[in-house]
Amino acid sequence: MDRLCDEVLQFIFDELDYPGHLSVVNKRIYTVSQDPYVRAHYFLYRHGPIQALYHALGRGKLLSERVLDILISSGALLSRYFAQVAFHHYFHARTHFIKTQWARSVPLPVFTHFLKIASEHYGDIPRGKQEDDGTIFSWFLQDSRLSESSRRVDWEDVRQIFEKYKFLPFSDRDPLMAQFPRALAVEPRLLPYAVANGFVMDASYRNFIFRQMFERAPDRTADSIVQNVSELCRLDPTMFVSCTVAAEVCMEAKDNASGYNALKALNASNKLVFDLRILIEDLLKLFYKTRSVANRGTQEVLRHLWKDFPSSHPIVRHVMLLMIFLPGDISVSVPTAQAEITRLKLGPVTKTDMKSLMISPWMEKFEGLVNYMRKEVISDQASRGLTSAEIFSLMDEVAVRCLEINCKGKMLKKMVDNFPSVREAIMSAIQHHRIYLDRGQYRLCRAWYLEGDDRDYFWDGEPKGSSTPIEGASRQCLGPISQESLTSVIRNDESSSSRSRRRTGDYPFLSTQFPTSADSSGTGRWVHQEFGPRNVVTSTFLTHAIVNDNGSILEEFLHDNSQRVPLTLDHFKLLARLQKAPSYIVFRYILNGGDFYASEADYLYSKGDIKRESVSAKLSPHPRPGPSNGTRKRPRRSAAASVRSYADMDVDEPEPTTRPWATKGSCVKETGTAKENDKEREKERKAEQLRIWIKHLKELLKVEHVAHTKAKAEEAETAAKEGTERTRVYKNEFYKSLETNVRAFKKLDDERRQNAQGLGDAHASEYEDDEDYLDTRTAKRRKVVS
Repeated sequence: MDRLCDEVLQFIFDELDYPGHLSVVNKRIYTVSQDPYVRAHYFLYRHGPIQALYHALGRGKLLSERVLDILISSGALLSRYFAQVAFHHYFHARTHFIKTQWARSVPLPVFTHFLKIASEHYGDIPRGKQEDDGTIFSWFLQDSRLSESSRRVDWEDVRQIFEKYKFLPFSDRDPLMAQFPRALAVEPRLLPYAVANGFVMDASYRNFIFRQMFERAPDRTADSIVQNVSELCRLDPTMFVSCTVAAEVCMEAKDNASGYNALKALNASNKLVFDLRILIEDLLKLFYKTRSVANRGTQEVLRHLWKDFPSSHPIVRHVMLLMIFLPGDISVSVPTAQAEITRLKLGPVTKTDMKSLMISPWMEKFEGLVNYMRKEVISDQASRGLTSAEIFSLMDEVAVRCLEINCKGKMLKKMVDNFPSVREAIMSAIQHHRIYLDRGQYRLCRAWYLEGDDRDYFWDGEPKGSSTPIEGASRQCLGPISQESLTSVIRNDESSSSRSRRRTGDYPFLSTQFPTSADSSGTGRWVHQEFGPRNVVTSTFLTHAIVNDNGSILEEFLHDNSQRVPLTLDHFKLLARLQKAPSYIVFRYILNGGDFYASEADYLYSKGDIKRESVSAKLSPHPRPGPSNGTRKRPRRSAAASVRSYADMDVDEPEPTTRPWATKGSCVKETGTAKENDKEREKERKAEQLRIWIKHLKELLKVEHVAHTKAKAEEAETAAKEGTERTRVYKNEFYKSLETNVRAFKKLDDERRQNAQGLGDAHASEYEDDEDYLDTRTAKRRKVVS
């Protein structure tokens, strides 16, 4: 440190938050730290010219007359507003936003020198309450929404405090700092004066400023908005109206006519960096996947936008047709719907259009659509109106497709009630969704929060449009678009914290943007109620729900004991092939006594009583004989007392013995009530099924262990051949989950066995002839404390 020059020590001081600890290391560093130039440069480097004086007055022990002079001469901003706030705070006249000691830590001679410099710059400074420049500026912002005759401050007064008295918020903690961009939106002519005082326009302020410009106000006209936007863009070339703000203005086109008309005028004069027609087309596309399309207010706005900027894109056309036919019941009048289609110039409606409308998640009724098809849709024979046979065939096709959409339970129920052929169509089509271990697509029972593909909204998948993308800049630079209106975003800005307002995201999460309707009924729930637990349709839905990890469907299918859909070993084999971890609901099913089945064929296609695997047939009823030992005549006792380890799941352990409570007809004396006996028998059944599950899951776990060991060996061989470092082969999610849960199952089973062996009354006959194994230990001698 002694060899460093003073300039290097100064750079080190500038990088420290609290350089006082370094200054007391030795005399030389202490001497350098006392230099006024070093101290002044520290505040300028750390905090910038706008906030340098504010932080300097907060550390009064470091401040001196010389340091003040150097700060002012080096470009630190000294505004009249700063001098007024410091005066009020020092003499306890007004605290403003500062709650600490701040300027009061400055010695009186130094503060007097500061007031002398301020008076030399600005003469006689107003010192009374509500006479400071900050109050004048806040009045200007508060009255910006009033008419000019009702405002307390006119434009000339505000221009004077900026131009003559160098007004600018001097701290990030000042509430006026967060409101400052709003002043530029109200009066863009302030921007040159603010820039001259040191203000730097940040891109994060852009959307906030333009939102204030387009905000709905009683005396604000489209011409004034166009003038303010044009003036601001001329003064600062980095400023432009983003797609985000433009979409928000379009979402309130009917209520904020001045802002919407100004946006169209800017687009006509080529002052926007994008094409407004393409933007509105992209905005309309957002509504075919959200429930807000069913809102009446939203529909009026979309019709207004369509009237000014019609589009030929198929998705936009689908949205407009959807608004006409919603809610789809008998309230949809055929003449009214046809007149609306003609007025909007949507062209003739085809059978494919009606199919796309019926599979939409927001369409839960179909009576109105069926009536329209009977009268207006062109049939296969080129006649107006579909025949009954065509309608029945169309409803069968729609019902089959609705199985893939997770919120069509209500519509499917009504289809089955009104069209008897729908049930047979579902039974026939379910074979296409059957999953085997070598093939299959898992389109049923997808979770509602996962966005589906375009087959959930369009009959033939996503239609290809003819629109061109926005040119001139990428969409990422121009900002994302959403369904939020301008007023709601502004209110959200005003209700949030002023200091974090600019850091909030532009992606609000509203209930109106959910991908399902508000009162929809799940398709899986309807299948469970309609077909019952022992049906091929229900079992297929369960398989898809397990693969897609749909928790709500799994709870519906596996929770209720009376209506529980059986779980099979094939489900675990399928997950092992996909390397996906089973849901915790699947393992809870096993713990709750779920019956074991190897495959669906065991309970779907067998006639009469299903022959389930019995523990007495598969597991040995007696323990394996251990090594002879004269001091241990009963290996069962030593095995019960030993500590078992469940860490190594790959060792082939002896098959478990028959548990005392699971021995048929001999372990439990049915001396209680019928309810107690039924409870004991149910307990026996659950224990037996748990051991069967453990046996087969252990075999599956061994297969996974072999595959993992083989993968590690192949990796080691490849690394040795190529001469590279070995990479670790991790266990897949299925392997880890199954290993953990099988270990827990085995531990639980052995704990139950040990607890049952401790029940003397239930097994007294087992120990009557074994006097040698009675506990003959003498009691310990009582310890006498002298």
